[in-house]
Amino acid sequence: GEGLSDPTPTPSPPPQPQPSPAPSASSKKKALLVGINYIGQQGQLGGCINDAKNQQRALTSHFGFRDPDILLLTDDQYDRQKKPTAANIRNGFRWLLQGAQPGDMLVFHYSGHGSQVPDRTGQEADGKNEVLVPLDMDWKNNMITDDELFRTFDSVPSGVHLLCIYDCCHSGTVSDLPQVRGLPGADAPAMRYLEPPYQIQSALSQIDANMQQRFVPQRPQTTVPASKTIVTISGCQDNQTSADATIQGQRQGAMTWSMLSCLTDSSYRISYEGLLSAMRRKLRGRYEQVPGMATTSAKNWSLQYLLGGH
Repeated sequence: GEGLSDPTPTPSPPPQPQPSPAPSASSKKKALLVGINYIGQQGQLGGCINDAKNQQRALTSHFGFRDPDILLLTDDQYDRQKKPTAANIRNGFRWLLQGAQPGDMLVFHYSGHGSQVPDRTGQEADGKNEVLVPLDMDWKNNMITDDELFRTFDSVPSGVHLLCIYDCCHSGTVSDLPQVRGLPGADAPAMRYLEPPYQIQSALSQIDANMQQRFVPQRPQTTVPASKTIVTISGCQDNQTSADATIQGQRQGAMTWSMLSCLTDSSYRISYEGLLSAMRRKLRGRYEQVPGMATTSAKNWSLQYLLGGH
C-alpha cells in the first residue's frame, strides 16, 4: 500500500457509520427484467413484455441504470438466450448476483403468470408453493418455486440493496421475507394466474379441505438477517389475482402501471412505505387486487425507492 515506507503516513479520517451504503462511483446497478406474454400458448397475456420494457425505461431514465447492465428476457426476442425459459431465468439470477458487493443495487422484475403447486415439504403455512411460470414450464419441470427464489436471493451479501418486483398472481408471499405489509382482500378475476392441470388442482383442493385457515401472511421460520436490504413488491396477496389490463391505451400489468405512475407523480423520490400507499390508492376502485410489500427489516420501509431517483 502507499505510504508504508513513510514513517509518518497521513492519518485517514475515521470511517463514518453508514447503515445502508449510498452507491459510490464503484457501485454497480444491475437489473434482470422478465416479461412473458406466452405468445401462442394457452393463457396468453398482453401486458408483461410492456411491463418489463416500461421498467427498463424508468431504471435507465431516472435511476442511473445503464442498458448494458440490464438483462431483458421477453418472449418476443429472436435471440434464444433472451427467451424467458427456466434455464435463461436461472442464468439471469446468476448474472445478477455475480460479484455483488456492498453498495450495489440489484433489481429483479417478473411479469407473467404465477401459479401454485402442493408443498411437499410441510414448510408453507397454506400447504402450497407459489411458483413463477417460465415460458417452457410443463407442470413437472421448469417451474421456479418461492423456495428457490428465497434460496437464490438469500445469498446476496449484506449491504447490497435488492429490490424484487412480482407482477403476477399469488405473489404475496413469494419472497418469504419476515416484515410484511398487506391485508387479505377479495378475489379478483383470474388474469395472471395459470390454472394447474386437474391432478394438481385436486391435490390443492385436498389441501384446502384440510386447512383451517387459508390466509397466512408469511412463513414463521424465515431467517433472512435484518442486515440484508431486500425489499419485495408484489402484485397482490396470495389469495388474489393480478390484472393484465389495457390502461391509457397500452396493455400492461395493473401493479406495474400503478408503481411506475406513482414514481412519476413523486418525481422518483418516495419511500417504499409511501409508494405502497400511493399504489393502493391508485388501484382502489379500478382493480380488486391489493399490492403488498415485504422486507428484511422494518427500518427499510422509510428508505427511498432505489435510494432516490431524479
